[in-house]
Amino acid sequence: MDWPRYKALCDRPDVMPRAVLVRTETLLPEALAHALRQARDGAPFPKPADHKGGGETDMFEVPATSAQAAAIVEAVEAAADAGRTGRGVVAAWRELLRHAAGAQEGGGQASAEANPTPGLR
Repeated sequence: MDWPRYKALCDRPDVMPRAVLVRTETLLPEALAHALRQARDGAPFPKPADHKGGGETDMFEVPATSAQAAAIVEAVEAAADAGRTGRGVVAAWRELLRHAAGAQEGGGQASAEANPTPGLR
């Protein structure tokens, strides 16, 4: 994969790095945590040949409904308020929530290049 295409995929609000997914899983009720584990158990997007990051930088599509995203945002906001995670994690999930809500209003969320992810949606 070339860099412009990889960057475009990684900039999507429904794509997150392994590190954010793993961190978020620790903050969620088990049912939602399980769904996130399923998302990252799929194949990550391929990286450009000269990518320097390790497995923690793998990027995954997170196909969440607006209800799932809202529940995740609520949990990570509470965790951030309690000092258990940073505001960057909250911002990433808020962006996904806006995306999921807009996609549902528009009749569905477009998925590109990732394997279908069981558990979410």
